[in-house]
Amino acid sequence: MSRDEATRHMKLHESHYSYLDRGEARFITPEIIRNFCIAGRPDDIVNQLHGLEEEGLTGIVFSLPAESAFRLTEDFARNVIANM
Repeated sequence: MSRDEATRHMKLHESHYSYLDRGEARFITPEIIRNFCIAGRPDDIVNQLHGLEEEGLTGIVFSLPAESAFRLTEDFARNVIANM
């Protein structure tokens, strides 16, 4: 297997969790965001997580852009986790 074959999947998925690819933007609707994302202001996120917790959620996993991961993790801990 060549290096290109071993890494081409990374090119295909490079925008996932990091930015919205212009070619994919037309597929992102308010309904998609509501159904598949936990998003909003900290109090919105806390409310969404409480609702999901009532339905059996026991944890979350999220991926952050490397250049801002530390700041975003701190913000999430301070503004969301602290209010759970």
